[in-house]
Amino acid sequence: MINLMVNKIIIGMDNVCKPVEPPHKGSVNCSYEPPVYCNISCDDGYEFSSEHHLLSSGKLECDATDGLWIYEKLYGTHLLPECLGRLQNTFVEVEVTFSAYVERCDEIYESELESSVLDLLVAMNQQICFMDSSSKRYKINNTWILKASYDPSDYVNSDEVPDAETNIETILDVTLKEIKSKNSKFKEDLLQIGVELLPDTYLQSHFFLVCEKDGYAVDPITNKCVECPSGTMEKNGACVPCPIGYFQLSTGQYLCEVCPEPSSWTSDIPKTCSD
Repeated sequence: MINLMVNKIIIGMDNVCKPVEPPHKGSVNCSYEPPVYCNISCDDGYEFSSEHHLLSSGKLECDATDGLWIYEKLYGTHLLPECLGRLQNTFVEVEVTFSAYVERCDEIYESELESSVLDLLVAMNQQICFMDSSSKRYKINNTWILKASYDPSDYVNSDEVPDAETNIETILDVTLKEIKSKNSKFKEDLLQIGVELLPDTYLQSHFFLVCEKDGYAVDPITNKCVECPSGTMEKNGACVPCPIGYFQLSTGQYLCEVCPEPSSWTSDIPKTCSD
């Protein structure tokens, strides 16, 4: 009977999960008395990526039958991922383009036109002026970018459309009506400065989410702007792995660094440098 009890204790000790190191920008508080568990948290302004959804509960549990953390079985490592910085607001953005005939193409005229459009409706972000070969008239292609911010935390577990998107839709409705209406005051005012709108050229992009800071990307699950993890860089609004021959040890970056000479490698040089 005594031998059986000793064997059980030894087996239990052999199956204790490995100690957990605190994540980058986070903390861990563990209890190794059965049942073994750890409470984990990220510092204020940081959180785990939704990719590691199992950690959102803030508690790690150890499976005493095999000595592995539950999350270790799912992710293949007992090391905790980084806590990533997040921005409070995400931006809803939409792009509107349309064309118009103008009197001439020069910087003075274009600056006057931009000021007039700003007073009439919304700011013109970009314009390209050229001679249209078919009509033999000067023509500009206009691009307007409408952007509004919101806090995704206000819409957790909600199907409600963010106010930011609703506000942009209201502006778009007014814009479309003014551009396509035959007798709008907007058109009349533009004609006075030699601008003839071409309503059939009006195009609107889909709504998309963007971050206002380089090195951040929108989390597809939470819609929050979160830092790109180490080993990646932000490119065109997405976190992409560093290519072979480059590395990045920091979070929230938009460039990767060239790998050093092998003679100066350290233990934290990533796999992309050794392939």
